[in-house]
Amino acid sequence: MEVLGWSVARVKSFKCVQRWLVNYPAATQNHYAWVLMRFMGWLSGREGFRDATPDALVAMQKLSWSDRDSDAKYVLVDVLTEYVGERF
Repeated sequence: MEVLGWSVARVKSFKCVQRWLVNYPAATQNHYAWVLMRFMGWLSGREGFRDATPDALVAMQKLSWSDRDSDAKYVLVDVLTEYVGERF
């Protein structure tokens, strides 16, 4: 299954995802990669995130903690909240 240019294989090709998934059994890795694929497909349809990648999101989050704007560190939380809210 592919979602707006995202596939499980593509998700698994990113270094941050590889570091995360290595801690789980193969079946769980595939499921988590599938869930992340769905999120990345949804995210790529949002303004400002069209070209986002898992590695870029991790870098963005790390940089946000050094930002003087206290709301910057919650951008991804807000986006995730919206994503989950649309599904449940």
